[in-house]
Amino acid sequence: MALLDSTRSKAVLAIALAGLLGYMVYTGDGLSIIGIEGLQARQARVQAVRDSIAVLNAQTDSVKRD
Repeated sequence: MALLDSTRSKAVLAIALAGLLGYMVYTGDGLSIIGIEGLQARQARVQAVRDSIAVLNAQTDSVKRD
């Protein structure tokens, strides 16, 4: 590959890849690209499911009382 023939090209490419990797890790996009949710996103989803279950239980109890 002509791009990687010189040492300078390799250094520039390495810096660009390191910058891209650093950005992906910093923003959390790196985790979502490979299919792993971030910790905060997972906790928010768990809380949303718990809220949904609580609402469904309240509706079920209401119907049982009627």
